[in-house]
Amino acid sequence: MHKGSHQKNKSHCPQNHPYDESNTYVNPTTGYRSCRICMRDHDLKYKAAYPDKIRENARARQQDNPDRLREFDLKRLYGISLDEYNAMLEAQDGRCVICRRLPGKKRLSVDHNHETGLVRGLLCNRCNLGLGTLGDDHETLTAAEIYMSQEAPKSGLNLDYGLPEGFVSISVP
Repeated sequence: MHKGSHQKNKSHCPQNHPYDESNTYVNPTTGYRSCRICMRDHDLKYKAAYPDKIRENARARQQDNPDRLREFDLKRLYGISLDEYNAMLEAQDGRCVICRRLPGKKRLSVDHNHETGLVRGLLCNRCNLGLGTLGDDHETLTAAEIYMSQEAPKSGLNLDYGLPEGFVSISVP
């Protein structure tokens, strides 16, 4: 009988957690079973005991596989692949979809509708922050556009910019 074969007939791990479908990891190479609860507890204790080593390993993985990490983040956050991101970037000629500027040091950010989660395009940091600051609110963006298109008055301050209904306009002598 080889090492670990006693596991095959047990219904619980040594900590008495059940070996059921949701709590059992089977190593594809060895066929040995492991309790997911015990594995998680072990991982948490290890991370607490060796935080510097964990950080160092994470940095090394990030430097060795930047595209793999980027792919994971794009899929997790926006549901798109790195190939889809690159296709969008190419379709936008490598430029921000709003201001048409080329990105600086930071790559273009994925812009998405916060209500539906659907990706809209790629934005430079400046445009992305602008939309985020205005809360992705169409009325506020329209009001900002109207405001920006008005000429400054020559005398006195006139804050009646033909804003959409519901917005307050002010005149100051």
